[in-house]
Amino acid sequence: MMGTPHCNWRTVEEWGRLNVPLSTTSNEASKMYDAALTQLMAKRDDPSVGGLSSTIKTMLEADTDFVVGQCLSLGLQMFSGSVTPDTDLDFRHSLDHLTHSVQTQPQLTSAERSHVKAVELLSKGHMKEACVTWEDVLVGHPHDVLALHMAYLGYIYLGDSLQLRDSVARVMSSWSSHTPLYGYLLGMHAFGLEETSLYDRAEKEATKALEMNERDAWATHSLSHVFEMTGQQSRGIHFLDSTVNSWNDCNMLACHNWWHLALHHVELGNFEEAADIFQKQVKTRCLKQREAFNLTDAASLLFRLEMQGVKTDGLWTDLREVCQPYLNKHVAAFNDVHLLMTCLGAGDDSAVQCMTESMERFISEGKGTTHDVHQQVGQHLYTALTAYKEGDFAKAVNVLYPVRYQVFSIGGSHAQRDVFNQFLIVSALQSSDKQHHSLARALLAERKSLKDNSPLTDRLLARVKSLDVE
Repeated sequence: MMGTPHCNWRTVEEWGRLNVPLSTTSNEASKMYDAALTQLMAKRDDPSVGGLSSTIKTMLEADTDFVVGQCLSLGLQMFSGSVTPDTDLDFRHSLDHLTHSVQTQPQLTSAERSHVKAVELLSKGHMKEACVTWEDVLVGHPHDVLALHMAYLGYIYLGDSLQLRDSVARVMSSWSSHTPLYGYLLGMHAFGLEETSLYDRAEKEATKALEMNERDAWATHSLSHVFEMTGQQSRGIHFLDSTVNSWNDCNMLACHNWWHLALHHVELGNFEEAADIFQKQVKTRCLKQREAFNLTDAASLLFRLEMQGVKTDGLWTDLREVCQPYLNKHVAAFNDVHLLMTCLGAGDDSAVQCMTESMERFISEGKGTTHDVHQQVGQHLYTALTAYKEGDFAKAVNVLYPVRYQVFSIGGSHAQRDVFNQFLIVSALQSSDKQHHSLARALLAERKSLKDNSPLTDRLLARVKSLDVE
């Protein structure tokens, strides 16, 4: 068993032997580039290089004109939601420096130029086109970990489960078990298999990855998704409880794995356990790291508990301060929906108004993939959530139901987006329109057919029966 990730950082020559030529004369920049990619794949900071942020800083100091290193840094900033490309002056300066580097470095390879093109597309909101560009790089350079990782992130943001699976599958035959980071590739592929309902294959792939490296937090996450989608709550709880020492220090994903554990408890009706995980793990990590990804987990978990009848008064308040830096970013509709969910839950009317006005401007004036998703789906979710908070459950149903099969486009996984399936059903149950009660019954029958072993579904079905639906 390999218990630690690859840490023999590759030189320019070693990258070249993998057909990933780097236009830098600095082996220090090359090695720190490898160290940064390794930390991203491992989903944890490596203290030997000072963590991911310090690694990227050292990499760029070693060669200020290192093009793919700049692409790595700028791409991560955009995916994290920490910058607004049009208005963030430091980001614009860095992007201008990158494009200038391209003009002054005729030796750059076509792959390196494509990386720059992808970053420029992403900065303009064209996420789909950016992913196509990274895929073009991978056709000729299947070991290009940056292109692979960035495209993978893009497909998660796009909710494109087929590409999430197939993007990894297309390069796997070019890798081997001796290739550094190969085990992480298996965990990535497992998640794509799970998201396309190939649960048995996903479990085998994730298990294989964990046999290679028990500390592979993404493979742990992929297997947790399998247990969630197949209704294996007890097995999922045992798996995460028994492996916690292997993933709890994984700062980039530990919060999400704790969220998965809480979901199993919510399913079983173990609300005290789920609330305890929220307080001790999810909220604590969210407040410490102040990242949009962790905030979506915290908001989603609280809202699920609230819809199950658990009192959440006061629990939203601490999350409100984490929202502030992201209210006007609009990097992804998935993030925005959970930001609004948090502001509504906290009763922060000024933040709700600020975010609503900002989203309206973005929908009116914006451009690109994210804009289109906000316009076609996101705004319906915002309206439905606001109506729900105001007690207008019928309006929430009428707004959300017509777009339920388009919700995937906001990004995230099936498990993450299930909060909106539950939201529609709970709204229908509480609606003043009796036809919505019948709709709730129909939706629950559909839900039961997809995952028979779901105590949560059974509890909601009992609520339908109490309404004496004809």
